[in-house]
Amino acid sequence: MIRRAVQSDAARIGTIYNQAIEDQLFATCDVKPVTIESRIEWLASHDDPFPVFVYEDKTDGVVGWSALNKFSVRSSLPTIAEISVYVDRSRRSKLIGGRLFLHIINEAKRLGFRSLVSLTLERNEASIRGLEAVGFRRAACLSEVAMLRDERVNVVWLQKELAGDWSTELNAFMKRFSNEASEVLPQK
Repeated sequence: MIRRAVQSDAARIGTIYNQAIEDQLFATCDVKPVTIESRIEWLASHDDPFPVFVYEDKTDGVVGWSALNKFSVRSSLPTIAEISVYVDRSRRSKLIGGRLFLHIINEAKRLGFRSLVSLTLERNEASIRGLEAVGFRRAACLSEVAMLRDERVNVVWLQKELAGDWSTELNAFMKRFSNEASEVLPQK
C-alpha cells in the first residue's frame, strides 16, 4: 500500500536512504549516513506540493519511499520538481520501486507540475533505464561534478514533461513491469 508519509516514518525513511549509501549503489552522492533528526526536518519540509509517500507492506512495514523535492530555489521555476525513489535493500526489485515511481509521477501531474527532473549519477544505469522507460529524456550530463569515494563522477539530468498524454510510455512501462512481476512472483 502506498500512503502519505507521516513523522513516525522518518526513521525508516532514513534507514532505507542510508542503505543506498552503505551499499554504494551510485544512488546518491551522500557518503555519510543521515540522522533521524535530519530526516524529521526533511520530512517536515515536504508539505504540498512536495509530498513524500511510503510503500508499506503488511508484514515488513515501510519498505520504500518516494518524494517530490524542490528543484530550484528560484521562484520562477515553480512547476518543476525533482523525483526521488528508494527501496529497502531486502525488497529491491522493480515491483516496489516501479509502483512508487508511477505513483509519484501521477501525483506530480495531479499537483500541477509540468515537468519532473532526476539528477542521477551516470553509473546508476538501472535508475536511468527505469526513468527512460517512462519517458524521461537526458537533458544534460554534468561531467565530473560529484565527488564520490574520492573519485569525480558524472551527473545526468533527466527530464519528463507531464503536460499532454504520456500513455504510450506508461503502457510500455506497465507491460515491462507486468512481465517482470510474473518472473518474480510465485505462480499459482
